[in-house]
Amino acid sequence: MNNKFLYIVLLLLGTFILPKFITAQNSNKFIRKGNNLYEEKDFKNAEIKYLKALEKDSTFVKGLFNRADALYEQQNYEEASKIFAKLTKQNLSKENSASVWHNLGNTMLQGKKYKNAIGSYQNALRNNPSDNDSKYNLVYAMEKLKEQQNKDKNKNKDKDKDKDKKQDK
Repeated sequence: MNNKFLYIVLLLLGTFILPKFITAQNSNKFIRKGNNLYEEKDFKNAEIKYLKALEKDSTFVKGLFNRADALYEQQNYEEASKIFAKLTKQNLSKENSASVWHNLGNTMLQGKKYKNAIGSYQNALRNNPSDNDSKYNLVYAMEKLKEQQNKDKNKNKDKDKDKDKKQDK
């Protein structure tokens, strides 16, 4: 009877628990290597290590977040924003959620999508009201949006003036 119980426990351990434990260890190993490369500003190779971690577990939040950061540093803002947007839908701690929203705001800011950046920074501040970086970036994005709107108004005025000139001829 004890041998059967031990056999069942070992079978369950070998089938379900151990593979996940090993996968998590492998994923963390790639994350650590990627983080070292990231610190050395080797963002392309850091991204490759994060991708290897994600091969083991495609939903690994730390791998996704770090990959998006590496993409951002490579100025691949579009791809980084897709990953950060995906992460906003995850059930994260308030602190991690604030970081994700902040970084999504940064990608939107780089893409001159100021309204989206503003919304992202507001969400970051809902999760971490004391985040001075998000406060600063929110104000900056609002200023950039105003500048953009003023430029658009001036372009429209110039177009209207050109139309009036053509009609006067």
